[in-house]
Amino acid sequence: MSFKIGKYKFESEDAFNTKRNALQDADKHTFVKLGAITIEEAEVDSDGNITKDELFSDDFHVDVFWIDLNSHPSGWDTNAVVIADEGVHSFYGVSYQKNKI
Repeated sequence: MSFKIGKYKFESEDAFNTKRNALQDADKHTFVKLGAITIEEAEVDSDGNITKDELFSDDFHVDVFWIDLNSHPSGWDTNAVVIADEGVHSFYGVSYQKNKI
């Protein structure tokens, strides 16, 4: 068994569900719905007051642990995102950078 990790964004959770439901072997893979992720952290002054609110993505983000795939399933590459770090989520500490699809 081999595995790869993919990170994706969709316009909505419904758009993700539609794409997931179209996969013939969806139950073989693990999908983690992250939703709107933080893209800028809040800023807090020395008194603990928030001086700048946290900024969230407008997209619906999902991480996928693909089993026995070496490339994105058909149509998924258009939703794929590539990041420079490990991201906001990991699968039990498995490196995204070393295992990205």
